[in-house]
Amino acid sequence: MNFTKTSDFLCAFGLSASLYAQARPWLDADSKRRLVFIEDRPDALAQLKREDDAIVLLNDQRVKLYLLETPLQLEPFAKKIAWSAVFLKMEILDVSHSPHFAPFRELMESTHLAADLLLSDGADWGCSAIRHAKKNLARPHRLSADLSFPNIPAVIVGAGPSLEKNGKLLERFQNRALILAGGNALDRLPFSPHFGAAVDKEEPLLRISFPMAPFCFQARMHPKNFALAKGEAILVPEGHFSFINWLAGEEPLFDGGWTVGNFLTALAVQWGCNPIVLVGMDYCYSGKKKYAKGPDAAISSLVETVNSEGRSVLTQRDWLMAVRWTEELAEKHRDRLFLNASEGGVRCLSPVKLQDLAWKEIPDLQATVSGAIGRAPVRSSPDRWAEWEGSLRRCADLCNKYLEADFEGEIAYHLLLQPLWAIWKPVFEREIVRDMGLNEILFYQQVIQEHLDALL
Repeated sequence: MNFTKTSDFLCAFGLSASLYAQARPWLDADSKRRLVFIEDRPDALAQLKREDDAIVLLNDQRVKLYLLETPLQLEPFAKKIAWSAVFLKMEILDVSHSPHFAPFRELMESTHLAADLLLSDGADWGCSAIRHAKKNLARPHRLSADLSFPNIPAVIVGAGPSLEKNGKLLERFQNRALILAGGNALDRLPFSPHFGAAVDKEEPLLRISFPMAPFCFQARMHPKNFALAKGEAILVPEGHFSFINWLAGEEPLFDGGWTVGNFLTALAVQWGCNPIVLVGMDYCYSGKKKYAKGPDAAISSLVETVNSEGRSVLTQRDWLMAVRWTEELAEKHRDRLFLNASEGGVRCLSPVKLQDLAWKEIPDLQATVSGAIGRAPVRSSPDRWAEWEGSLRRCADLCNKYLEADFEGEIAYHLLLQPLWAIWKPVFEREIVRDMGLNEILFYQQVIQEHLDALL
């Protein structure tokens, strides 16, 4: 069976001595390459042991074998393998033509992509997030969990190219549904949304057309956005770094998906909205155009997919994850109606035309929104920065003890060091053969120093 020789990681469903023999020169050419077999046939291992290359295969440290005894193992196996292949170019082959291959491949591809994105988000170990949080949490705010809009329709507005076509149609929904717009859509609506939002920690917004709209944010968000957003600040808990939520007052993690559109969709669910309709959420480019009313964008790092009309289009990896996340959210909340009124984008949810939606007017909807916000208490995050810094410094002292170090009582260990090591450990394991304990301590020391510098 042929495979792409430029791959870094090969995952084969079905144990095969001939594939191993074919892959040995590929493995020998680069010490980072790995081969993984998944096998669901009970007699496959016994059959392999009768072949000449069996001993070599089973003793090759670059090869791993997972025996699938029940379909319940598909997901944990996929997660373990995907994390061991994080940041590597992975190829998945079907050797045995098993009925389990299709669901396994789907799990592998989505989990591998998620692992890459999560590790990318933690590439600076949360240092930029904590720098931003120190500024953002000092601002008086209200909590998203204190708001509720049961059974009020919600329209989630993204800045995809299709917004150019139907953006004006949204005006008639101002008194019929909550309009929630995020990111670049805040500069592309002809009227003020009921709520705006931003979550990106890397790039601040350039413009907001209606700065007085209530503004939903996470502590990680780039603080420069508050130079533009002047409306009520509404804090939503962090979804990745739990130590930031501890600093904010021990809020639970908030699953806001992969994009600001996902984030607003999750908020609409939390607030009890129903139905929930997506607009301008194309999840793909229109040619080279990323946003409505925007210029052409660089396309070198994009991937191809197929839109709802069957045409090949360019998209981003996080957008593919956003589509999957949205569909899983809708499946989880079958008591709500989820619709997609974005035209021409990647297929997601049940399609509907915006002009075909006929909701009744809601008297004084803006007053309802303003009243709900006004009743939510204004909060200030507790001053835990000195306590956090103290825990970091104690962890640094414990690292010097190495073999005798006991981190169990330290909040910085449980909320920062241990979670970061859990996602970075697979990278270290494939690069380092021995003394992982020492490398774990060295990793902690580097993270601690970077975070202490970030607090200055």
